[in-house]
Amino acid sequence: MKKAGKATYLIEKDTGKKIKIGGVIPSQKKPPKAKQYVPSRYNQEELPTKVDLRGYMTTVENQSAVNSCVANALVGAYEYLAKRELGESGDVSRLFVYYNARVLDGLEGKDQGCTITNAIQILEEYGACTEETWPYDPELVNEKPDEDSFDEASNFLIEEAEEIEVDLYAMKHCLAEGYPFVFALRLFNSFDHARKKGFVPMPDFSLEKGRESQGNHAMLCVGYLDKHQL
Repeated sequence: MKKAGKATYLIEKDTGKKIKIGGVIPSQKKPPKAKQYVPSRYNQEELPTKVDLRGYMTTVENQSAVNSCVANALVGAYEYLAKRELGESGDVSRLFVYYNARVLDGLEGKDQGCTITNAIQILEEYGACTEETWPYDPELVNEKPDEDSFDEASNFLIEEAEEIEVDLYAMKHCLAEGYPFVFALRLFNSFDHARKKGFVPMPDFSLEKGRESQGNHAMLCVGYLDKHQL
């Protein structure tokens, strides 16, 4: 792990490419249409011991050297819902969501991440176009999407968003109902171990400190496995 200015990133040993792993700005408000998720279908004992939603996921994307983890996570959820409902999904423009969320955050022209809540608000009010219309080109990260992108996006608004409490039962219940959820966490050096076996161990809080700069990363939770506490 190294730092470039204010951005935390990993370097792929095989390719030498920089991969940003930060980019979440803590939210100060909820999206205008946000509702509270209420688990009601299953009680604790009825929850399945395993949920795996990856079969409905689109291809995992590489956010590259851009602080767009929030947009990547939300677009992954958007594409999942489209694929599950329609049987297929195109690539949704991550830079469209990322740029406009930063405008709401007051960070237009700065690749410093964005809040999850404002990115959700963009999907509610502006929608999202395809990456064919507004591609994921790091050179375009601070460019305002063109008029065609906004016109196309207006046809694909999300209807509502729900907030899940940081509660294991509620989160597992959401997944068991077939809904992945976006979350953010503070990164510790132990996060880098995921490159080896795909697992991130619990950090030792007595030895590790959270990363000081851009140490918050957004991801999409797509399942759980009780057997291994994953």
